[in-house]
Amino acid sequence: MLIRNISKIRIMLIIVLTCALAAVLVFSRDTIIGVARTVEHELPLSRIDMRWREFSSHLPLMVIQSDIQAVYDRHSSKAVIWVFDNGAENRLTDVATTVFEAATARARGNTSYAFPKKPLAVKFYDPLLWKPMDYALLGFAPASEWVLHSPYIDKSLLRNWFAYELAATVLDWQPRGTPVQLFLQDGISGMIVYEGVYLLCEKITPGKARLDIGQFDLSDSDTIDFEGGGYVFQKDRVTYNYFFTMPNDSDCHIRYSYPVRDDITVRQNEALRSEIEFVFGLITRTGKYDGASGDDWNYQNYIEADSFIDYFLVGEMVRSLDTGVLSTYMYRPVGRKLNMGPLWDCDLSMGNSDYAYTDYYGFMNIESPIISSLLDDEEFSIRFVNRWYELRDSIWSDEEVFGLFDEMTEYLRAPAAQNAMRWPEVYDGKTYIWPNPKPHTASWEEEIERTRLWLVNRLRWMDEHMHRLVYESAIDIGDGGDSAGEDK
Repeated sequence: MLIRNISKIRIMLIIVLTCALAAVLVFSRDTIIGVARTVEHELPLSRIDMRWREFSSHLPLMVIQSDIQAVYDRHSSKAVIWVFDNGAENRLTDVATTVFEAATARARGNTSYAFPKKPLAVKFYDPLLWKPMDYALLGFAPASEWVLHSPYIDKSLLRNWFAYELAATVLDWQPRGTPVQLFLQDGISGMIVYEGVYLLCEKITPGKARLDIGQFDLSDSDTIDFEGGGYVFQKDRVTYNYFFTMPNDSDCHIRYSYPVRDDITVRQNEALRSEIEFVFGLITRTGKYDGASGDDWNYQNYIEADSFIDYFLVGEMVRSLDTGVLSTYMYRPVGRKLNMGPLWDCDLSMGNSDYAYTDYYGFMNIESPIISSLLDDEEFSIRFVNRWYELRDSIWSDEEVFGLFDEMTEYLRAPAAQNAMRWPEVYDGKTYIWPNPKPHTASWEEEIERTRLWLVNRLRWMDEHMHRLVYESAIDIGDGGDSAGEDK
């Protein structure tokens, strides 16, 4: 018996010592929750493509080492991500400021995925436990998931960045971004090659540091009680994981963003569907709400009207083709009403299209049954119009808007020239890249000039015509009458 007890004690001691040693190793690796450890060595010079060994930029540099072909095939592939953020000048031959040794990368996007400059999604993990882990990256709040927008059809390189910053001034939460220079390690040759200017951006995910909607909670009742919440939906053309088709908008569907369908019960799924059907049936006056008015159309009990107003005003200002139509998000925090937003995917904005809304005049809200139905209500339309002029007199004044635009332009000037070296067809003035309008701009500077002029005319036109939305429909206002054609 004594021998057995001694053996048990020895086993327990071994377990305790092993755990203690593991803890020592963790801390000796300088790995702290929320902060990635610094690695004191450089990228191997022999792996850097000769053309980019002398590359330098004031933008942060990111290098993704992975099976790039698998990444482009949309497979989530293990990756090591290097970040160089030393301030005024960053080089691949510098010591990396941060190395994320446990990460994954994959191509993302629908339309943008079809182009050679691929948008990417990256996710960070605990290097020991391989569980998603939040890290602070380039000054943003800690999170595990991030997006790398790939401005290819957007020759200005700033449309998403500009629209997101505008939206952040009015929405409760809006993803923010910062331009970076991206490098990828080729899976065949092992060489590190330049991919151009990207926008590193926060992903729309729930959490205290991002979209704070609380813990998902929805009863399994048969009635619509609106007492739960904590969910995010996306309106898009994609048909997978969708559960509801918008009234009068059969080409678009509402699908789960959070929680995912596999994480909720059948009853909760039906409750969510019933709630969304109720809200949008009410807003769009379809089904049993067809022709409803007055107290029978009391939409304000169910939606945060201010969020709808601010969301669509941003989209209207930059005339984003997708706002309210595709890549459109909605969320309801626990115990609160349905909100519109955040804004997402604005590369087709500010005249960047040859098939719709290229001109600066006219309203595009008629394309979304959500906002067009609300604008039929006089009280809502008055709030919508008054909010526009309130913002134009303050945080959206010409001084503020063009101050932001010009600051971004100067920040991107040198990086844009480097991006043009990687993607020369974008700026050759003759290659058609869908859906860029004619005449095709032959330089980044020319694209910036055209975009800025478009914005000047757009703001002027909206200031002159916004008040008409109170008593006229967007269709009746049409192309803006005598203001159309100015300063073309």
